Amino acid sequence: MQMVQDAFRTLLTELIDGPAGFGCWVINRDEPGMLGLLATLSADEATQSPSPGRKTIAAHVRHLSYALSLLNRWAGGEENPFATADWEGSWRLDAIDDDAWQALIAQLETEAHAWRDAVQQPREWDELSLTGAIASCAHIAYHFGAMKQIVLAVRH
Repeated sequence: MQMVQDAFRTLLTELIDGPAGFGCWVINRDEPGMLGLLATLSADEATQSPSPGRKTIAAHVRHLSYALSLLNRWAGGEENPFATADWEGSWRLDAIDDDAWQALIAQLETEAHAWRDAVQQPREWDELSLTGAIASCAHIAYHFGAMKQIVLAVRH
């Protein structure tokens, strides 16, 4: 099981902070991880919709931070924080300035690193929890990819 947990840490580290170590599994070696990308954006860019009705980068960050907070609550011993999850509310975001944008990034960083560290802790994995952990990598990769596409749209 330690090998599986190490693989999670490798993938999560690459997605969150960028490639490290001997290989690149998801992103190109010369590209930043998700936090590196977000650090290049102003609040104005992060809150621009790529097209009418589409989510902003800031909304993706808020949603992903919320999802990771639920995983961290579960990893911390809460039986089922997902039962009362407000997924629709996780996308809502008030207008933000540069300070609020930096705080939003910091919150995502805290939750993402906490989850990366949590998957390294000894635990009994069952099918549901292992599937959820694997899905978390895909979830982060999905939103990171969406954010990269939105950057292209708002900077075009």
